[in-house]
Amino acid sequence: MRVKVCGITNVKDAVLCAELGTDALGFIFYKKSKRFINIENAKKIIVAVPSFTSKVGVFVKFDWSEIPAQMKSKIILSGGIEKDDLNFIFSEIHPEAIDLSSSLEILPGKKDSNKLIDFFTELRQLRGF
Repeated sequence: MRVKVCGITNVKDAVLCAELGTDALGFIFYKKSKRFINIENAKKIIVAVPSFTSKVGVFVKFDWSEIPAQMKSKIILSGGIEKDDLNFIFSEIHPEAIDLSSSLEILPGKKDSNKLIDFFTELRQLRGF
């Protein structure tokens, strides 16, 4: 089982988590969060931990164009991603992965089959399948 420790805000915690064996560290780039971290401080933490430790950014209605170019292909993009965001994400960001949840739901915890079908149809078109 893989482990991600989220809400990382300082080098000391990040290094300890990495030393103890976490698989991934989570950085919350949502200004209203108690665990908010800005990109400059996140960069300082990222360079302090081993490269094999995955780094995950959590964005909520974030201006994705602010993601530094060197980080774009190394992130798992999450937070309010909808079908209409796919073209921009696919052409401009190229993240390692995207993380989906509420945008594909009818109710919290209940997925909408039509939204799922529409989302994956659009994704397959962008992938060229």
